[in-house]
Amino acid sequence: MSVTEYNLGKYCGITFPGYPLEDVPEYIAEPSARTKLCGYWTVYAKFSEKQKVFERYRRCTDCICRRMTAVDSLTEIFRIG
Repeated sequence: MSVTEYNLGKYCGITFPGYPLEDVPEYIAEPSARTKLCGYWTVYAKFSEKQKVFERYRRCTDCICRRMTAVDSLTEIFRIG
């Protein structure tokens, strides 16, 4: 069975660390209503706070991509090992 058949999409926020729980009930109730921002997840509450988180994620992603382009490995980037 696929993820769609199980309808797991609605509950993924509870299982992924860092996903704000205050956005989950709104998504479950009505996914397309009262959306304030779409990015790494759909935002229903605390718009300005989440906007800052999205910007932080974007900067981090840009930094990692630049370093990977410079042939740094993920082990080097995250100092693992």
